[in-house]
Amino acid sequence: MMGRMKSRFEWFSLPDIARFLIPYAVVLIGLILSLVKIPLPLMDLVRPDVLLILVYFWAIYRPTFFSPAKIFVVGVLYDLLVGSYIGLSSILLLLFYVLVKGQRRFLMAQNFMVQWLCFALVAAAKMGVEWGLISLFMWDVTGIIKMALVMGLTVTLFPFFSLLLIQVNKLMETL
Repeated sequence: MMGRMKSRFEWFSLPDIARFLIPYAVVLIGLILSLVKIPLPLMDLVRPDVLLILVYFWAIYRPTFFSPAKIFVVGVLYDLLVGSYIGLSSILLLLFYVLVKGQRRFLMAQNFMVQWLCFALVAAAKMGVEWGLISLFMWDVTGIIKMALVMGLTVTLFPFFSLLLIQVNKLMETL
């Protein structure tokens, strides 16, 4: 017995649509938050590296959620929006995605404090490489204090974003 044909609106259920849209919404919100400058006393405005937090978190908990293709596109878009060297963010985010994904089993077995410490090491390495490359490109060795502030702010915000991302991950599991 043949069933009736589904109309084009019946192919996807609401959970299917949500499962498809949530990763893009999270990445878009992360990109927007990465563009927000936060004023610090006696310093210039700094941007937390929310994209690095997303890459680190999803490389551990759901590697297919924030795929290398999405990371590349978002990195290029970020560079265009902030006026940075196009492709630099993409390359660095992809590099650290591969690094963290390679340590996924180890990191999944750790408690939050160890994961946070590992994130701090990843953030320090990413900011150091980024600062070094920008200094090399510009032939100017300045801005290390601002880069350290960005790293400190990013590491400080990591627990807050982790809590939110854990909730998103739980939501995705229930859909």
